[in-house]
Amino acid sequence: MKLTAILLLAAHSAAAWNAAGHRTIAYIAFKSLTAPEQRKVAALLKDHPEFAGFDGVETLLKASVWPDEIRGDKRFYDESRAGVAKLEPYDPRLPDVAVHARWHYVNQPLVGEGLRDLKVGPGTAFRDGQTVLERIVTLQKEMAGPRFRAYRLSWLTHLIGDLHMPLHAVAHITAASPRGDLGGNLFKIEPFSNNVIRRPLDNLHSFWDAALGQDDATASVSAHGDRLLKQYPRPSAAVLADVETWFNESAALGRQFVYPKLAGAVKGPGGLPTVPEKYFREANKISGKRAAYAGYRLAAVLSKLVVQ
Repeated sequence: MKLTAILLLAAHSAAAWNAAGHRTIAYIAFKSLTAPEQRKVAALLKDHPEFAGFDGVETLLKASVWPDEIRGDKRFYDESRAGVAKLEPYDPRLPDVAVHARWHYVNQPLVGEGLRDLKVGPGTAFRDGQTVLERIVTLQKEMAGPRFRAYRLSWLTHLIGDLHMPLHAVAHITAASPRGDLGGNLFKIEPFSNNVIRRPLDNLHSFWDAALGQDDATASVSAHGDRLLKQYPRPSAAVLADVETWFNESAALGRQFVYPKLAGAVKGPGGLPTVPEKYFREANKISGKRAAYAGYRLAAVLSKLVVQ
């Protein structure tokens, strides 16, 4: 089987960013809109069957995590699994009730037996219409239609956040793991926790999911978002760029930092790499900037779409 096909079959088992990360990105985006744009976004999202009870910024915060929340919801089904029966939408405002697990990522293969000097492997053009890059483009086009706009805007909000997390852009391929490490999900580490990541994490993907923190309460998300707004002012239009640039940035971080900086990590009691506190501090800083840029870029997309 070609590497391209292998990577298409290898689905991630975890979401990009945790709820705190996604909600922080959504908060930054909402705060970056004008007051009229904020009202339009909130009004549009309230047409979603699950968002009617939310107002203002809370509508976008909810929208940012809904595509992850439907996993495990019995009203939805995983269309990527063989033998799973298709379910019909429980509400006419939803076009389908598939969980669309493959929409969340794009696996650029990084090849190398060690973690240093990783190279982009063959099969880099394996896009099939279902990757996070393609879905962001498609959903924006579909927003021009009159139906399912709240559903599509929720997915856009979530996926733009996903694409800014490095481990939803790359996968490490080795002879021992020809299917890849599923964006770090199979890269096991000694359980890591500190004063920011309070619930111990045991794989590289979940570590990066939580690099911004784990407190998803609105008060904490708002405070964190306000700090990032000050720390990383809104960039120029050129930096806002397009979806390909967002992907290339994340993939470069995966290739140049996420994996290589763990090369030579000390093995812990379980024989697994121990993530150094210095690595966490850098990951936290990188994640803060990625979240801020994701928020600004999401705001630019929302601003364009709400006038349609």
